Amino acid sequence: MSKLNAKPVVQSMTDYTELRELNPDALIPIGFDKAYMGHAEREGLAVAVFDCDKCLELLQQDGMSYEEAQEFFDVNVIGAYLGKHTPLFLWRKAPDEGS
Repeated sequence: MSKLNAKPVVQSMTDYTELRELNPDALIPIGFDKAYMGHAEREGLAVAVFDCDKCLELLQQDGMSYEEAQEFFDVNVIGAYLGKHTPLFLWRKAPDEGS
């Protein structure tokens, strides 16, 4: 399952080079490379940003139901604040939700 790891082994084509140059200590959750959107700034440090919907999709591809994925994600990913290097997770607004 996906976990946060301070020094991850990147085993995909996702390019974290710019993030690593800005903040070598940025945490990257293992297993969510395809949900990586880029980086944002928190407390003056660059942190990784991931798409929540894509993270849930990836958990379901690992065999979880939507409900299991949602619970796992809420408790073990979003709920795992590990300090200032913890990534951000973005819920995208649907196109018809206001202007």
